Amino acid sequence: MLYCPCRKNLSVVFSATLLTLFSLFVLNGCVEQHPRKKKSSRFKNLPDSAFLISGDDGGVWVYIKFMHPHLNNAYLEIFSRITSEKIDSGDFFAVCPVSEASKLLDPHNQFSSFRNDTLWFKSESGKEVCFMMKRK
Repeated sequence: MLYCPCRKNLSVVFSATLLTLFSLFVLNGCVEQHPRKKKSSRFKNLPDSAFLISGDDGGVWVYIKFMHPHLNNAYLEIFSRITSEKIDSGDFFAVCPVSEASKLLDPHNQFSSFRNDTLWFKSESGKEVCFMMKRK
């Protein structure tokens, strides 16, 4: 009978592959699946896509319910950072000086602060000179 060293190597590779697959199968089954963490009860009013804006009074949560395709007005809901109660909601439009005309291209990064019931945002040049005014 002839001795073939490749046959022995093939069985070692096959055994190692089976052992690896079995280990991965067992480990995957043992990993505990954590459910998505729920917001604390005080944040139950907040929509999932609301984001935090800083401000003199600690800031507010802003939820963009609808953004107009022209990117210069939106339906916003504003919530208290502390109590998560709705402070204001409605149609808001951007007001900027003519020299700094801007659109809300990236609201998460452009909204900069909430002061005296006014939501301020940075123009495309990076200056905080624009704000959102509520349509009456």
